[in-house]
Amino acid sequence: MLKPLLPGAIAEVLFLTETGPVLGLAELLNPCSHAPIGLQPFRFLAMDESDRETLQAAIASSLTAVIPQ
Repeated sequence: MLKPLLPGAIAEVLFLTETGPVLGLAELLNPCSHAPIGLQPFRFLAMDESDRETLQAAIASSLTAVIPQ
């Protein structure tokens, strides 16, 4: 059985978005007890400017899909 990582642990996270990959350094937060195994919230601590722009574009794209302008 998988266990969540300790809150406060620092990890490098990489995920793919429609606008490209995003890589950053993140701090893991307290896992949600009701969330499926393998899901744990995190907050970014650092990322390159290009990754920040990619993430910002991905968020804007998903908002446009949900909230038509």
